[in-house]
Amino acid sequence: MTVKPFRAIRPEARFASEFHVPPYDVVDREEVKRHLAAHPRSFFRVTRPDAEMPGVDEHDESVYRRAKENLDSYLADGTLLREKRPTYYLLSQTWKGRTQTGIYAAVSCEEYVQNRIRKHELTRKDKEDDRTKHIMTTGAGTGPVFLAFEKTSDWDALVAPTLRKEPDYHVSDENGTDNKLWVIGSDDVVQAIESYFQTIPALYIADGHHRAASAGNIYRRLSAERPNAPSDAGWKSFMAVIFPSSDLAILAYNRVVFDLNGLDAAAFLKKSEEKFSVAPVDSLEPMAQGDLRAYLGGKCYRLVAKSGTFDSKSALASLDVSVLQENLLKPVLGIDDPRTSKRIQFVGGIKGTAELKRRVDSGEAAVAFSLYPVSMRELMAVVDQGAIMPPKSTWFEPKLRDGLVIYELGL
Repeated sequence: MTVKPFRAIRPEARFASEFHVPPYDVVDREEVKRHLAAHPRSFFRVTRPDAEMPGVDEHDESVYRRAKENLDSYLADGTLLREKRPTYYLLSQTWKGRTQTGIYAAVSCEEYVQNRIRKHELTRKDKEDDRTKHIMTTGAGTGPVFLAFEKTSDWDALVAPTLRKEPDYHVSDENGTDNKLWVIGSDDVVQAIESYFQTIPALYIADGHHRAASAGNIYRRLSAERPNAPSDAGWKSFMAVIFPSSDLAILAYNRVVFDLNGLDAAAFLKKSEEKFSVAPVDSLEPMAQGDLRAYLGGKCYRLVAKSGTFDSKSALASLDVSVLQENLLKPVLGIDDPRTSKRIQFVGGIKGTAELKRRVDSGEAAVAFSLYPVSMRELMAVVDQGAIMPPKSTWFEPKLRDGLVIYELGL
């Protein structure tokens, strides 16, 4: 894979703690407004300037212009600094006792187009258009794409010397994640990282599909408009943080359904037994792949798909979320398309099974389903077979921060 160092924009160290923010699309306008009131020197003024523009639609052209103005202002007043030379940045994130360590790098848009940087979910045109406008107006990739790769035995030795040094930034976030960032100063390490990734056959998008798609859109457009552009033009790459897949943990993405499609609880359980072995249990926590849990009527049930009810040779069909959808949600509860149905909601595993019980016990939902988290190996197997993961099947935590490292496209 083509993985290059780049000359980043990053915050002056004394401003880093108040400057970095969550990804632009995991917060709403009111949350951003409250954050800005407490942290006026915040990168949200670049990624979500709509929050300081009351009455203006978040996709109005003036919002993108304000993002550019605020970015330029931060560069002018010394909040943001330009790196003196191209380099990589090592990121370590520790959350709830688990650490993931990856490299900030510029990755190839052409390899994204060729599907060597592989996708696992579909994107929405409106979200692509938003980020495309934001990147084109600001001239910057303001947040990284979250990538994974299968590491070889050389990786740990490659990053170990940097990890032994004091980090350039050490900041915590609102979820209790400990973020450490090192600017890699050794030319030898920079060269070694570039050479290492030349042996890696593929990268996998964990999170940030819309950012990657927007970078791909810009690459296609500018390649046609500027056929003689140099090979190292900034817009021919996009910023990513690349983690070994073995470092990553995916949380469950659970489901609640608001009604039983005209059935009572007893009839629903009876219909479920056509394709599942159903037994009452004490816990809503699944213990392994293939162990699905349901909660209704104040009771927990374990559901195990019967032999022959799904294609075990298909990585996609074998996923618990696929088995649930095709053998129960669709035929029993009548939810044909979970992307568009108003009768189902998705609940990130970070909220725990207590949230599922609360929704059912309150009467908000009729039944909840708790799923064992998808593994990175399962995700990569689905993608390698040329398939797309089902909607809302992966929740990565911790998430990457915006505003620690910024990528200029040279537009």
